[in-house]
Amino acid sequence: MPGKAQDCVVSKPDLAMVEILLEYSLLVQRFSVDECFMDFSEMNLIYDEPVATAHIIKDRIKNERAFRKCWVIDE
Repeated sequence: MPGKAQDCVVSKPDLAMVEILLEYSLLVQRFSVDECFMDFSEMNLIYDEPVATAHIIKDRIKNERAFRKCWVIDE
């Protein structure tokens, strides 16, 4: 009986999301194929509205990379 991985498609990771994040911060850590962490602390020194900028980044990733979900975590 064939395994479920038989129909699995393996491809190179899409680095476009990382490239978008790097436009805003040099501190980006890739966690998995579709998950990254970006240090956005002290961005209020660069951007007038850091939370609004985070939502712009989220929208860019969603629209330019066609990801279904993208979260902004605001503390």
